[in-house]
Amino acid sequence: MATPQFVHLKVKSAYSLLDGAMTVKKINNIAKSRSLPALAICDNNLFGALEFSESLAASGVQPIIGRIVMLLLKQKLKNQKRMN
Repeated sequence: MATPQFVHLKVKSAYSLLDGAMTVKKINNIAKSRSLPALAICDNNLFGALEFSESLAASGVQPIIGRIVMLLLKQKLKNQKRMN
């Protein structure tokens, strides 16, 4: 049985404008150089998903696509409105 490898599940690319700085190309190069079996991109949007998926798959790295979603409960919204 093969030893399980660590997989990063919350990488942000330059497509997450205020959170990430690395281009998909740079992320791909790092994944290849470290022989990662898979890597997940978790941007604030899905603009780079296709580029990421195609680039990593071509390099033999399993791409995983994620998305950050912010949810606010009704009670929290009511409290925020009262504060404003």
